[in-house]
Amino acid sequence: LQPGESYREAVVRGLKEELGISLQDASNSGAVLVGPIAQTHKRELHEGEFHDVELVQSFRLEGFHDASSLKFDDGEVIDVQWIDPGSLQSLIQECPQNYTAWLQAEAAYLNWKP
Repeated sequence: LQPGESYREAVVRGLKEELGISLQDASNSGAVLVGPIAQTHKRELHEGEFHDVELVQSFRLEGFHDASSLKFDDGEVIDVQWIDPGSLQSLIQECPQNYTAWLQAEAAYLNWKP
């Protein structure tokens, strides 16, 4: 979050900066940001000397259909896939190394199960 920014504003900004998705773009007129889909909650990550603590709100992007328009920063994003939330836990169990610790924890918190 930037100073004075709401979680929703941060999500809109992050979609634009990290994936090239502008919710103000006419070509994305059917896209709707839904949420928060869970209460604000604390997320901690400990990896070696690294320790991060954040307050998290999760949102869901619905109605976005132009995957060819994605423009992601390869310094921030390695790969982009459309995955049904119900399939995510199975995929994480099969190849946990393919998903960040943050995504794994959030999927578990949101109870996204096959």
